[in-house]
Amino acid sequence: MSVQIRFLGTSAAEGTPAFYCDCPVCVKAARLGGRNIRTRSQVLINENLLMDYPPDTYYHMVSYGLDLKKVEHLLITHSHEDHFIPHDILMNASPYNAGTIHHRIQCYGNKKVAGILKSHAGNGDCNMDIHAVVPLEEFQAGEYKILPLRALHDPAEDCLLFGVEGLHGRRFLLGNDTGFFPDDTMERIRGLRFDAIALDCTLGKDRGGDNHMGFEDILEMRKRLIQNGNACEHTQWIAQHFSHNCGAVYNDAQTILAPQGFTVAYDGMTIQI
Repeated sequence: MSVQIRFLGTSAAEGTPAFYCDCPVCVKAARLGGRNIRTRSQVLINENLLMDYPPDTYYHMVSYGLDLKKVEHLLITHSHEDHFIPHDILMNASPYNAGTIHHRIQCYGNKKVAGILKSHAGNGDCNMDIHAVVPLEEFQAGEYKILPLRALHDPAEDCLLFGVEGLHGRRFLLGNDTGFFPDDTMERIRGLRFDAIALDCTLGKDRGGDNHMGFEDILEMRKRLIQNGNACEHTQWIAQHFSHNCGAVYNDAQTILAPQGFTVAYDGMTIQI
């Protein structure tokens, strides 16, 4: 049984085109439209596991058929507002939700994310169970095995990457908002093979590695992951989480990365593993 992965949003914090911006990438993206338009990053696994909750979640709901009523598990990578809007998450409960409440949402994040959610919920029942997860310690979320891994991003909190294993052992690794994977993450996943790996490409034509990655960085990161035993010839490699500062719209990134064996993610893109 395959696992369906849908990239609902594929941009960094500003979106593309970005607020107030008339840089060449934003102007070109607005002119070309289509896959060159990017909203804030969010990934849906099958129909019941959602990864991150950006400000554009409502747009994803009305544009791509995201059925939030079917979401049972919510994974939050970190507390930055382009990935985590707690007020919108809490609208799943009364009085905002005046319809049928089908189940309690299980929300997983680092200590900071869990604390923010609990603070927003106050003493009321938010129709959600909030779990603070520990980096590198696997846990079960319904039919999924979830492996939270440490990202190289904001030192003020444990920013997370997530490995997701579905039924029949199919594995997906979401690696956005990170530089080169930290040593403890690489050691934890040594020899663990993934069917699809999505890597941060925020910087595009620029080099990085210590907070985000660009085109050359993800090629290097792929080499490291292959050497680490995390991929085989059938692994799908995806570039996602693009900033408008990356120097390339979708069409440009496709020209650069497709010959290197990377799929350039676009909003609404679906893959199967």
